[in-house]
Amino acid sequence: MNTGDFVSVNNLLADILTFVNDDTMRNHGFNRGYYISGVQKALEALALQTYFDVRTEDKEFPKEKLATEIPKGAFNIREIYIYNGELCKPKGFAIVQWKRLYNNKGKGDKGTSKRLDSRSSRDPFYPLDSTASGVYYANIQNGTLMFSSNCKGFDYLRIVYNGMGGAIGDEPIIPRLFREAIVDYVVERCFRALKAKDRAYRPLWSDAYQVLNDPKNGSWINAERKIKSLNTWQRDTMQEYLGAMNY
Repeated sequence: MNTGDFVSVNNLLADILTFVNDDTMRNHGFNRGYYISGVQKALEALALQTYFDVRTEDKEFPKEKLATEIPKGAFNIREIYIYNGELCKPKGFAIVQWKRLYNNKGKGDKGTSKRLDSRSSRDPFYPLDSTASGVYYANIQNGTLMFSSNCKGFDYLRIVYNGMGGAIGDEPIIPRLFREAIVDYVVERCFRALKAKDRAYRPLWSDAYQVLNDPKNGSWINAERKIKSLNTWQRDTMQEYLGAMNY
């Protein structure tokens, strides 16, 4: 994919405002922020259902606290690496494994875990899992990534994760193949809000709901099919473009 395969929120608003008869944004009491919020919610829903938004973040490794916050907008951590060399230019790296129940409270190399590392305090039910063996690990608690003490030997950290299509409050850039689904999502959302105030809008909401959610040919299921049909090259290119945006 290239820049021609993406559209701005203004392109979508042109269709949305026409479909809900609100070209001046004065007819229904909805402002621009409401419509943009609907676009963001649609992107989030697609991201959560299809995992289309894959991002990579590189940063200095937090050697003092051995803990860092997960990236903004991340909902699924896919891979974690620690490396030396230069930022974004790994020269020798190690994979960080997940360790259940590990907890250092984000305050350094003293932590607790159900599976122990020290031979002097070996757990009677779990085999030894020594950091001296070159096993690097981390756990997540309340949005904080906490690392084992032997990760200190590396200068940088790379986190690969699934994002939600952009930060709240920012105007997103939308992959063109999502355009129809996102427009229909926002139109349905608008009519749903309007029918709550006036039941005369119920037929329009029902039509919009069917266009969006028809199980055979609805725009939402079609968007999911398009995502799944992308080849690896197309997916990687889209993810690289999304990851470079200044959200």
